[in-house]
Amino acid sequence: MYNLRNKAKLLFVLLASLTLFAYTSCGSDSGSDEPNVYTVKFESNGGSEVKSLSVEEGKSAVRPADPSKEGFVFEGWFTDSELASAYDFATKVTKNITLYAKWTSVAGKFKITFETNGGSQVSTQAVTEGKATIPTAPTKEHYTFENWYSDESLTTVFDFESEITSDITLYAKWTPVKYTVSFDTNGGSEIKAISVDYSTKATAPTAPTKEHYVFDKWYSDKNLSVEFSFDTAITGNITLYAGWNLAKYTVTFDTNGGKEIESKSVEYNSCATEPSAPEKENNVFMGWYTDSACTSEYDFSKAVTGDIILYAKWAAKDSTWTVTFETNGGKAIESKNVEKEKTVTKPADPIKEGYKFLGWYVDEELTTEFDFTATVEDNITLWAKWLSAVTVKFEKNDGSEVTEETIEKGTKLSKPVDPTRTGYKFKGWYTDSQFSTAYDFSSILNDNITLYAKWVQLFTVSFSEAGIDSQTVEANQKATKPADPVNSTGLLFGGWYTSENFTTKYDFNTAVTRDIKLYAKWSDEWTVTFSGATGVLAQTVKNNQKATKPTNPEDTNGLSFAGWYADAAYKEEFDFNTPITTDTTIYAKWLQKFTVTFNSMNGSKVDPVKVVSGKKITKPADPTRGNRAFKGWYKDKACTQEFDFVTPIIKDITLYAKWDVPEGIENPLSITITKAELNVTIETVKNEVGYNEYLFTCHDGEGDWYIDGEKLSTDSSYTLKIYANTTYNKYKTHSIRPIECRKEINGIEYSWIALFGM
Repeated sequence: MYNLRNKAKLLFVLLASLTLFAYTSCGSDSGSDEPNVYTVKFESNGGSEVKSLSVEEGKSAVRPADPSKEGFVFEGWFTDSELASAYDFATKVTKNITLYAKWTSVAGKFKITFETNGGSQVSTQAVTEGKATIPTAPTKEHYTFENWYSDESLTTVFDFESEITSDITLYAKWTPVKYTVSFDTNGGSEIKAISVDYSTKATAPTAPTKEHYVFDKWYSDKNLSVEFSFDTAITGNITLYAGWNLAKYTVTFDTNGGKEIESKSVEYNSCATEPSAPEKENNVFMGWYTDSACTSEYDFSKAVTGDIILYAKWAAKDSTWTVTFETNGGKAIESKNVEKEKTVTKPADPIKEGYKFLGWYVDEELTTEFDFTATVEDNITLWAKWLSAVTVKFEKNDGSEVTEETIEKGTKLSKPVDPTRTGYKFKGWYTDSQFSTAYDFSSILNDNITLYAKWVQLFTVSFSEAGIDSQTVEANQKATKPADPVNSTGLLFGGWYTSENFTTKYDFNTAVTRDIKLYAKWSDEWTVTFSGATGVLAQTVKNNQKATKPTNPEDTNGLSFAGWYADAAYKEEFDFNTPITTDTTIYAKWLQKFTVTFNSMNGSKVDPVKVVSGKKITKPADPTRGNRAFKGWYKDKACTQEFDFVTPIIKDITLYAKWDVPEGIENPLSITITKAELNVTIETVKNEVGYNEYLFTCHDGEGDWYIDGEKLSTDSSYTLKIYANTTYNKYKTHSIRPIECRKEINGIEYSWIALFGM
């Protein structure tokens, strides 16, 4: 039982060791989301040191400050040590690269230094005689380059036609970019936009006006939550938004001899609250009127839109009747006094939450509706009739007004007329402010609800050519490409561009997010640009002629040139027999190279092979290993999965040689673990003709190793080589011999013992 248990232990240890060995040898297919990082080195060729840069794959390197070198002028960075190809710092980095500094000796020459005053670098020039060359203008954020000056105070413009007779420094002069401050008055009087130099302050304009409103202040956001300070330096185009407070109007009460009532201040479009009835001896108050003759009674449910005076109407006590209004749970309405043989003015409809008012009735049973055109013949009480109802509110979201509706509970809502909003298109009513659920007007309403208007902004796409109509396009939708225009002078249409200098061609697959004007380009020759291939120059080609196929760019260690393509997705190979009829970009396609490594497992060396992604490799000549027979290449070190040489290569791989052991040479051994107090594993290192080699590792740390009781070494591991039919260390026989590891831990000696034999 004991021996069987220990044999099971040994089998587990050996399997674990083989698994670990296979894993660490063959690697794992699990990838990493971390981008590759490449190194850009700078060989300054005798100039001052420039430190290397670490750049993520697919990004551009930042150009460092120019190095210096006594007696020389720096002329830029080059990709080759022969200084034939200048490096473009806009190029995406896809591998480790070294850049080389180019220098020009200033011996016998005059040096022209360019001080850009905070702008991008401009390389120094060395001039033997004659004139300086006008360099490419530097750039500086928020500034426009004006000119080069010969003095630091920027008073004298340098003449590049002048002869150079000494070393000079030229100074860049900059003009701040002007930014626009626009004013959105939110319905108020117009205020024109102002132009402000970068980093200066805007001047507050005269306050706008708006009928029935009082100007509050300017805000930097449309929600009017952040007040704008005119002490703020302007660093970009901005829009300021006007905040308004409702104007307040005065309602004055003329009591016509009654007890005085104070006037009220009421916000525009709000309703005045009816005051308690005034008193006048021997008179009955008959209501408030808008005219001194008391012919037009005032409606307190009407919004106040200006200053008003209301006049009290009186009647003798014995010449009136009283009309009482019983609202049946609605908001109370004060009684009205009516002159005899006159009609009573219908009051504003009462309000009752969850109900719709249906009218006034003369009986409590609500069977006979009161006629407000009939004269009042006695004191009477009128009763309010109600219908269970729901209220629908409309959140117009800056659109035109939509009136709140009250409808009978359990009925359908009629769709109101669509609201309007300048510069936007109405997209329907929604039940939520996030516009996730459109309202169904066929549904039954049993509860109060608020509906939200959804809008989409509209933009205008206009065209420079007469006869081509502008387009109104919903935000994030695409404009429709119009038919190509025709030029009367015979020039050829070269497409639509986003600016008058034709730097960027417009892509009609682009979502529209602003107003755009497109400009037609006309030409009799076209530019053919080669993308993705450094050093391949653009070509100018006459209309309907062919571009010249350039020399293929050279392969690199990691990439292989795979042809020229007509599209950036590399779906259609470019045909250089195609006539050029517009500006054209041709794209260089690159395929990654992978390495196939051959592990001959102690056989003769087989060199690794570089292969383009997706291609197959040619099977190499078979390796040799003594008198062993080569049995093929395998994908795993255990040689269980044979490699098929028709397989496309899509990653770096290692292939392992499998060997057959000649008959009669193999030296099988039995291994029995008799003691396992320490954690020791066994790994077969070699299985060669004539011998086996094993590695014993003690995972509890350094221990003493013994064979047949004789101490041989002290280490955490021990290698044992066993020869067939010869010797086993100093022993001449293969009868079972013990190998032992001993280790003292906390004063106690532990051991591990295995028996080896034929």
